Amino acid sequence: MVLFDVPIQVKASLAVLSAQFCFSGWHIVGSVAFKGGTNPFVFILYRLLIGTSLMHLYIRVNKLSITIEKVDYNRMYLCGFLSFFQIISGSLALSVIAPSRFAIFQPCIPCVVTAISMIFRLEQISPVKLCGIALAVVGAFVAELWKVNGQENHADETNIPLGVFLSIMQVVGMASLMVVVKPLLGKYDPAVVSGMYFVVSTIAIVIVVICRIDLISFDEFIFEGKLLPWLAIWYVAIFATMYSFSAINWGGKHLPPTVTTVFFTFQPVGTIILSATLLGAVVTIPEILGGLLIVLGLVVTSFAQSTVGKNEAIQTEDGTNVSKLALETEDTLELTHSPVTCSPLHSKDSPLTVSTGLSSFSSDASNVSNSSKKNNGEFGVSAKYERIIYDADIDV
Repeated sequence: MVLFDVPIQVKASLAVLSAQFCFSGWHIVGSVAFKGGTNPFVFILYRLLIGTSLMHLYIRVNKLSITIEKVDYNRMYLCGFLSFFQIISGSLALSVIAPSRFAIFQPCIPCVVTAISMIFRLEQISPVKLCGIALAVVGAFVAELWKVNGQENHADETNIPLGVFLSIMQVVGMASLMVVVKPLLGKYDPAVVSGMYFVVSTIAIVIVVICRIDLISFDEFIFEGKLLPWLAIWYVAIFATMYSFSAINWGGKHLPPTVTTVFFTFQPVGTIILSATLLGAVVTIPEILGGLLIVLGLVVTSFAQSTVGKNEAIQTEDGTNVSKLALETEDTLELTHSPVTCSPLHSKDSPLTVSTGLSSFSSDASNVSNSSKKNNGEFGVSAKYERIIYDADIDV
């Protein structure tokens, strides 16, 4: 007997949060591997080959369809390029600067996503949500900035200006990926989306390695017989690639990009916990204070999102506001003026697209109400939406 049903947004938040722990581990093991002389291009090659193969193994075992509509090809290619771009820039950054310096840029990801969302009006940003994001970002800076400023020995950092530049590029790449991939997550299974755009990323790194083949020795391909790089590869491929990106995309299906990326500020906390647990590092007062601010920011942001989800309204062209709650509880879709005809012969697994003039939304044919089915596939829907709001998450 189920005692209580966990809201889908809570599950999505926990999935994205768990991925941040995996990324924290990647910062540590990746930096150690690179400091040991591991070629970053070879490391990325193996990471993507193994990680992408595991994604497609999961897709095959679960018998998920990998059919992508032609209209989405360009967006999928762009996601693959952005994924490759942020992975290679992050890996190269970790090869020339310390993990603590690299980690301090990660809280900028939700800032960039928020800016993009506000500029292009991709989602509603309430003052409370903005406050939560700010708290989390400030907390991450408090937890990490003091360590960078307190470092006296920069011997392990071979090129700080280049590392900072690459870190900024990684932030821009990841933030852009979170925004661009969102429409695909509402149309296809998140695991399929991850698997397909990582194929593009893998092809890209194969091309790069082939172009640099004369600069990479055979010993570098086998990590000079060292065990640690291979252990790091398998950790990163399984936990920081296959699992993390699948979890983030699954969570991103149910959360807007700003809420998804605000959990990236938890990476410094994950690094602190792992360092204290595995390396015996001493937890300091700034780290504790920063961690508390991050947690508070995540709570405020999640609360703001749950409030928006319940109370937001969708504005139609004629100025009428239709609440999301009304849409979810309405037995039929007779909210409007313009009838829309759709084929009643859709299969259970195929998406049913309902056109509303300026925009469209998809639903599973199995969820269409009985009253709609009896009417030979004809039913009324709201007239032309001005735009699609990520927060709306309309399920017909």
